[in-house]
Amino acid sequence: MGTLLRTVGRLATGIERGMSGISALTIFLIMVLVVADVAMRYAFNNPIKWSYPVISRYLMLYVFFFAVADTLRRNQHVIVGFLVGAMGIRGRSLVELVAYLPSILIFALVLGLGIGLVWSQFVHNDVVMDSLGWPSWIATLALPIGIGMLLVRIVLRVTALAARAVDPAADVAAAYGDPAEGDARIEGHE
Repeated sequence: MGTLLRTVGRLATGIERGMSGISALTIFLIMVLVVADVAMRYAFNNPIKWSYPVISRYLMLYVFFFAVADTLRRNQHVIVGFLVGAMGIRGRSLVELVAYLPSILIFALVLGLGIGLVWSQFVHNDVVMDSLGWPSWIATLALPIGIGMLLVRIVLRVTALAARAVDPAADVAAAYGDPAEGDARIEGHE
């Protein structure tokens, strides 16, 4: 089980880093579009008409959803940690485990609804009502991809926490998140 957990954890980390890189490149693309749009607007009185819909309806969704799982892997989501600071590794693992379990159900529901929405938009050839007329499923596809990867990370984390609750010395860092960038407490440091 430990080897499988490490392997899947490392694979998930690679995918999350790739998605986070795409998110970063998308932010750069947004910056380039905004600068070009402002320059065209004020220098030539001819703004890029399609920049706002592309940024707001497509690119921003990919920025958020492609970074959400990697943010959890690196333990950079908001966490209330004043109680767990006084607990040992086993106690912390149990508290986090109880906190993460409901999120599996919630994000599985969001993933299912997202997949259904993308499929419906694809089958019905829905388009965004703007000057572009692009298919809406292209934008919506960011949701199930990002939430699906987040769900994988949460399941890995729950599995790691369960193993750590049973055996505080269990090596679960690859499944929990990247120990080099993440939370030292999963490695056993206080």
